[in-house]
Amino acid sequence: ELCFKIYVADRQIDCVQEVALKSNKYELCENLGYVERNACYFQIAKNLKDTKICEPISSPMQVDACKLKVAKVSNNSEICQDISFNIVRETCDKYFQELLL
Repeated sequence: ELCFKIYVADRQIDCVQEVALKSNKYELCENLGYVERNACYFQIAKNLKDTKICEPISSPMQVDACKLKVAKVSNNSEICQDISFNIVRETCDKYFQELLL
C-alpha cells in the first residue's frame, strides 16, 4: 500500500482513511487511530448498507448507532431488532413508524 510509504504519521493516517473510505475497504480501518477507526467503520457500513461492518467499532453504543444509520439508509426496519440498547432501538422503531404516517 502506497500510504505506508509516507513517513509523516498524520499524513499516513489521512491517506489510509481516504483510501479506505473511497474504496469501501473496511479492513484498512484497523490501521487507524481509535476515533478515526470507529468513524471509518461507521461510514463504510453506511456506504455498503451492511451492519456486520459496525461490529468492530469499540463502543457498544456506537455499534448500535451505526446499525441505526444503516437501517435508515437501507430503509430496513428489521435491523432495529438487532440493536441492543433500548433507547437506540426505540429511536429506530420510531423512525420507521413515522415513515408510515
